[in-house]
Amino acid sequence: MVRALEKEGWLKVLSAHWSTAKIDTAGLAQLMKTRQQMNELGYWPDTSPAVMYFLTSRLSGKEIADMRKFMPRRDLVEAWQDLEENAKSLAKRLTGKEAATPSRTWKLLSEARPEMVLFLAVTARQQAVALKIKNYFTKWRQVQQKVPLLEMTELYITPQLPEYSKIANDVFMLLLDGKLRSHTEILKFLKPLAPPPPPPPPAPRRGRAAKATAAAASVPTPPIPAAGKKKAKAQVVAPAAPPAKPAIAAPAAKSKPAKETPSLWPRRQLRKRSASQTGLL
Repeated sequence: MVRALEKEGWLKVLSAHWSTAKIDTAGLAQLMKTRQQMNELGYWPDTSPAVMYFLTSRLSGKEIADMRKFMPRRDLVEAWQDLEENAKSLAKRLTGKEAATPSRTWKLLSEARPEMVLFLAVTARQQAVALKIKNYFTKWRQVQQKVPLLEMTELYITPQLPEYSKIANDVFMLLLDGKLRSHTEILKFLKPLAPPPPPPPPAPRRGRAAKATAAAASVPTPPIPAAGKKKAKAQVVAPAAPPAKPAIAAPAAKSKPAKETPSLWPRRQLRKRSASQTGLL
């Protein structure tokens, strides 16, 4: 992009001596690489001041001062001017007592401006400073991923506790400084901070009430018919009744011969007379 601007003559607008030869391309590439690494870790620094630093790193002080006069963004100019001084101040703190241990260095870099950490990571000349910033982005992040420890879960130190964040941060700081190396050291630190264990489950009831409950539980419940199907009528099976004894018939009463009616008598007498007469003949 800078070469395209140079080809069109736009670089000469800001400075007559500005060209691609005056640009620190290696430093600019390292700056973009470090910015990408910080973005992946959740940091979003403003790279504009650092980009201007590498674009004009080979210009003279007077040329840079003249260029700044034509720039409309005064906030960018001020951040560009203070970039080196702020980076030197941070480097000095990283080599002092304020960063004597890994945990103190982590705290210092976490509170620093991301733009200063980015610029110092690329331009640091002291090996100790560069190594601390490198560990801050790589090695110490791996230690942070070990939290929560298994012992914390065993002691019921979970995120539900109000003081969990503080305990987890203290554990991480001690891990950085190498003060929690063994299982014994971890338990020694965590036990005073652990909450009381949950109460045990209630014991099973004994006595008549428990027997009545057990008996009620042992009675099988009738199956519930499935929805959508015809409900079968519950039929209670009664015990079979004994066979009934045959009833003894009462003796039939003797029937008396019916009395002859008087109307039939003359006919019978005539028949008897005719029969007797025939016998006589």
